[in-house]
Amino acid sequence: DHTADVQIHSWANSLEGAFCDAARGMMNYMYNVDAVEENPALIEHFRVEYAREYQARFYSLGSRSLEHLLYAFLEEILFLFATDPYLALKRVEIQDMMSGPSCFQLSATCFGEEYSRPKHGSKTEIKSVTYSNMIIKQKSDSHVWDIYAIVDI
Repeated sequence: DHTADVQIHSWANSLEGAFCDAARGMMNYMYNVDAVEENPALIEHFRVEYAREYQARFYSLGSRSLEHLLYAFLEEILFLFATDPYLALKRVEIQDMMSGPSCFQLSATCFGEEYSRPKHGSKTEIKSVTYSNMIIKQKSDSHVWDIYAIVDI
């Protein structure tokens, strides 16, 4: 049973910023991001890697494209929210993002607190991120990066 998809559009003056804004847009669709406080005890560090080979390690994925990097990045954010302790994120910071002809990786830190329905509210459940109509592009006349990603609700 397929009900709907939602498109997330983010833009920033850097690719890292556009990735982070896409994550914030996805989170804000699920709960009230503005109600989240940053709890230093719950900071989650994770690393998403794209290399020639798939690597099944904790927070490590493999692929060859920037689109796969975005997909895995957003899936990790969704995973943090969907698992105990149901981490409600306020923001994500990317410390390191590297790319090569067949290697894409990033390191990021997530800031938030344990999800509480009375405090953060409940909006729409996102079931998964999709590759459908995913676009990552830099505008030719500026430094602005645009990201379009569709999530399944």
